[in-house]
Amino acid sequence: MTENDVGHAGAAESLEPLASGSPLWPSFVAALQHASLPTDDIGDSGQVFFVLRAEGDPIGFGGYESHASDALLRSLVVPVQHRHVGVGRRILSALVFRLRQDKVERIWLLTNDAAEFFEKQGFVRRPRTAAPAVIAGTREFSSLCPASALLMCLTRHP
Repeated sequence: MTENDVGHAGAAESLEPLASGSPLWPSFVAALQHASLPTDDIGDSGQVFFVLRAEGDPIGFGGYESHASDALLRSLVVPVQHRHVGVGRRILSALVFRLRQDKVERIWLLTNDAAEFFEKQGFVRRPRTAAPAVIAGTREFSSLCPASALLMCLTRHP
């Protein structure tokens, strides 16, 4: 499986880079806002975002910021009309594959309401004090997400 090989029966899907100047960027930001996800740091240095397309149409977005052996999963969002059919799982799988190719050992994330989804994908809840300094120093961790957001981690070797 490659990062672009995220299809499912009957639909050609591709995960493509999403740049801030892309015509899809406003749709991405709107999807984040609709899902009550932070947008103040979107586009900061070191962040990489992607759009998942099915037969050419955007059906979800995701991204991360990588810091050597650690990465912070950033803004996995699926518009309402494409939820509950595995889109989020396919985006996450492609992002994890890409990060593993880049030798990332630990993938971190913060969530207010999607812990169950991420646990099903192998992420484990961790105390916020377990975050390495490079993750704790991100704007998402230090100021954008509330202190009540759960910290979760997926490790290369559980």
